[in-house]
Amino acid sequence: MLSTFHRWRDFMQCSDHRVAKFMVRWDGPYKVVCAWPESSLYELNLPQHSNAFPKFHSSLLKPHIPNDDSLYPSRAHAEPKPIFDPETGEDQHFVEKILDR
Repeated sequence: MLSTFHRWRDFMQCSDHRVAKFMVRWDGPYKVVCAWPESSLYELNLPQHSNAFPKFHSSLLKPHIPNDDSLYPSRAHAEPKPIFDPETGEDQHFVEKILDR
């Protein structure tokens, strides 16, 4: 996870109605591409649309710990329900993958 502390200024300049305390504190998770432990520098696999330089100091990073549904069942993500289409009166489902062409 990558700290967003240094992007608060850009976030605040986008609009007069934005408040820094509502900005996300951590962004990611991102994969570590290369590490230099002697200088505490890590290169991340950032999205192509990101204008940020991909190398960060370890103080701006923290490990991503995914949710464990067995430990915290109340925090489990619910499966999305089908979307009801009022025009046809039927439920719409999303296609996960195409098996045959």
